[in-house]
Amino acid sequence: LLLFLPLGVLGILFGLLYKNRVAPLVTLSAGLGLSALLTLLSALLLDAVLGVKLFTLDQDSRLMLEQLLTAYNSAGVFNNMSQELQAEFYEKVMSFYEMFLPGQYIIEGAFFAGLTYFLTRVMLRMMRYSLSPLPPFSEVRYPWYIVWSLILGLGLTLAGDYTAQPIVEKVGKNILFIFFYVYLVLGLSVVIYIARSIKIPGAFKAALLVLGVIYLPFGITVILLCGIVDPFMNLRNLPETDG
Repeated sequence: LLLFLPLGVLGILFGLLYKNRVAPLVTLSAGLGLSALLTLLSALLLDAVLGVKLFTLDQDSRLMLEQLLTAYNSAGVFNNMSQELQAEFYEKVMSFYEMFLPGQYIIEGAFFAGLTYFLTRVMLRMMRYSLSPLPPFSEVRYPWYIVWSLILGLGLTLAGDYTAQPIVEKVGKNILFIFFYVYLVLGLSVVIYIARSIKIPGAFKAALLVLGVIYLPFGITVILLCGIVDPFMNLRNLPETDG
């Protein structure tokens, strides 16, 4: 029941927003935000009622990760590491994975909320229900104040590290982890818009795309920076809209 309750609440929210003709991106954003909140509440309820701790690695999950790392070791990936360094590396991988478990659950919930939103639009169109059109992906925008997510995440991370409060640091890092994907989506929208707008040969654009894939860390960094800067600089000079 606790696992299916968020889906019902999400359906009610989308129904109300569709009925009141709320702008598409506002509706989607509200669904994603509610999904994140419901994911956290579900985790707390599961912990309180059933004692299931979603945000910590259980024995089965640890065993699965250990088996994966052992497979890499058998393939010779860690041949240059001593047994002590391997054990230390294994533990760091476990800690890193567990650190971002809350963010992973929230992102999964947001993904299913987005999927629910688009499936609902398809079903309503099949029922000939009038819907406001979605803007092109290359014109998706976030309000300027989304930058506070970055400030909050960095602030909590630094404060937790400085005051030796691991919970505060974990919250800050998970905020950054979640909004990494948010800024990445926006950055991709910006890059696609610019790529379509600039007048250069298609072959040169294809070459840039190939370079971005080959040097993936650099490409992701550029996209991420575009996503961070665009909300308060409007790199595409898009007109202000209500969503």
